[in-house]
Amino acid sequence: MNGTSLHGFKTGRKAVTMSRIPETLIILFSLALLVVVFQTDTSQSINYFTVLYDRLLKTISAIIFFPLIAACIFSMARKKSIFSNPAAKNALANGSLLALSFLAMLVFAEFALSGFPSSVAFSEFSAELHHQNKPNFSGELVQPEWKMSVKTNSIGLRGGEISQKTPGKTRILLLGDSFTFGYGVAEGETFGKTTEKKLGEHFEVINAGAISYSPMLEYLQLKKIFGKINPDIVVLNFDMSDVQDDYEYEKEAVSNDGTLFFPQPSPSAGFSLVSFAKNLKTITFLKTSILDPLVLALPVKGLIETDLPTIGKIESDRYAITRENANLGEHWQRTFKYIKKIADYSAEKNVKFILHAYPYGHQVNEKAWDYGRYFWGLKRGTIYSNEPFEKLEKFSSENQITFISSFEAIKHASAEKKLYFDYDGHFNPEGHKVLGDFLAKKIIENSGQ
Repeated sequence: MNGTSLHGFKTGRKAVTMSRIPETLIILFSLALLVVVFQTDTSQSINYFTVLYDRLLKTISAIIFFPLIAACIFSMARKKSIFSNPAAKNALANGSLLALSFLAMLVFAEFALSGFPSSVAFSEFSAELHHQNKPNFSGELVQPEWKMSVKTNSIGLRGGEISQKTPGKTRILLLGDSFTFGYGVAEGETFGKTTEKKLGEHFEVINAGAISYSPMLEYLQLKKIFGKINPDIVVLNFDMSDVQDDYEYEKEAVSNDGTLFFPQPSPSAGFSLVSFAKNLKTITFLKTSILDPLVLALPVKGLIETDLPTIGKIESDRYAITRENANLGEHWQRTFKYIKKIADYSAEKNVKFILHAYPYGHQVNEKAWDYGRYFWGLKRGTIYSNEPFEKLEKFSSENQITFISSFEAIKHASAEKKLYFDYDGHFNPEGHKVLGDFLAKKIIENSGQ
């Protein structure tokens, strides 16, 4: 072999190697995307939307990228690259340009949406209470259905500062979660304020509701704030998520000489592309404004309402107690334990204690809390169990606790009026009004006044 031919061989080999760069880049890019998509685990999700989108994304990714990888491998096995063809080159250039254009549009949309109002976190970590409303907070919360202003006082309760008790005025303390707090409505529209207005000038109602509180945290909260409020009546508003919340909080709690406290949660380690994408305002906007409504319009409900393995399990199903024949006896006992602690503490302080339970939309009306049900593995057009009210009534009777159920009042009113937000699921202003009117009447009946 002479020098000229050897040089030609080297040049040709280099050209062949360089011509494989497009295939190599496409294979690496495709494999990276497939890893990101297929590493997402939704096996513990209760959200119909999440499970459906995950299945669709994995199916579409497999249909697009596996054949693309196979084509590139086939091309690399040939002497001549498919990208040596002008048409293939143009397709690659157009595809790259399309991808870059999409990325540029995403960045532009993210900047554009950043000008829209967004929610400000008003909860903070608490070693004593797991989490609590930020004291002296003032800001706005924004959701697709509503926007509300939030203001808390120096001890983190919604509303103004707690004044000294007025002689002859009965002070009522409401314990509860986001329903009691008034998630989605103005402070003056909460059922606490409606109750106060209905009761009249000789009563004062203080709202101690906090997002995702349950009897365990409400017991700890009551002990912490009791001396600053000195109520005459304590009303615990039981929520259908309380049993699952107590299960989670008790797992996290640590006991130190009989005193419970919660360790500071560790920050998430590493970077997750999936989490990053979920936090993009553009993705959230497209999902809530276009994708979710599109899915809800599908004629085949069976495509969405599948039998998820997480349904009915306390570890993943927030509203497991509202399922028919839910076998959650031991978990009910945990929550009963903390309700009893609240009752006993109230009795020790010579304060009247009332246990009140309200229903969710899916328990009273097949149309109430419509498409928001899908976030929790609940089927549309279905009325779920009211068994929790029977359990609470039985427990209250056995422990000499005054129990109020607003199930029938809400069920009756929901037949004529819309009481819940369709997406969010909390009471809307009308729901708060109905509940406040009912609660005021029952408090009068059960307080001896």
